[in-house]
Amino acid sequence: MVLVDTHAHLHFRRCLNDLEEIVERFKSSGGRFLINVGINIEDSKEALKIARRFGFKASAGIHPHDSKDAPPNFTDELREILSSEDVVAVGETGLDFYRDLSPRKIQEE
Repeated sequence: MVLVDTHAHLHFRRCLNDLEEIVERFKSSGGRFLINVGINIEDSKEALKIARRFGFKASAGIHPHDSKDAPPNFTDELREILSSEDVVAVGETGLDFYRDLSPRKIQEE
C-alpha cells in the first residue's frame, strides 16, 4: 500500500524533536508522498525547508487566523516561495468565520 499525506505540519515545534522518527515511521508504513503545509510567510519558508530535507513537497499560504499578522508585502513574499519547484499548492488559505481569530475584513482582503 502507498500512503499519501496531503496535509502535514512536520515543521511545527511539537514534531521537531522526533522529526527523523516521524518521517521514518511514515516511510516504513508505505508513505511515499507528503505535502508539508505552511500557515504564514515565515512558516511557509520553514515548511519548504523541512520538505526539501526529506524529499517531500510543500504548500505555502496564509491561514485565516494569521491574516491579521500578514506583512504589507505578503503577496510578493508568497509569490517568491510559490515559485519553488518543491511547492505544489497554495494553502493554507481561505476564510474562517467560525473562530474569527482575525477580523473578517482582513481575511477577505
